[in-house]
Amino acid sequence: SRNDGAEPHYAIALPDGRRAPRIDLRPRDGAGEIELAGRRYAGELSIDIAGDFEDGVDQTYLRATNELGVEHYLAGVVGPEISAREAMAALEAQAIAARTYALFRMSRSG
Repeated sequence: SRNDGAEPHYAIALPDGRRAPRIDLRPRDGAGEIELAGRRYAGELSIDIAGDFEDGVDQTYLRATNELGVEHYLAGVVGPEISAREAMAALEAQAIAARTYALFRMSRSG
């Protein structure tokens, strides 16, 4: 829809008819997973409208962001990087390195 002849004003239509620029999805039990487009996600998903409307061209899209704690993130990325044949010490070292990197990035992003 157009807003006074200017650029479009977009919102996500909710089942009850309300409109929102962003929706947050959480597992019902607080500890489960969310499935979206055939993929399962731990933590929460935020879906918002991103992009812009420039020179009469609609460049907007829906952006899904998976928000989860560091430990859930590490469990998902460290295991696949280390094979089952490698020593437990290698897995622990990789977890420490990944945790340090993740916390560093979080501290820099505010």
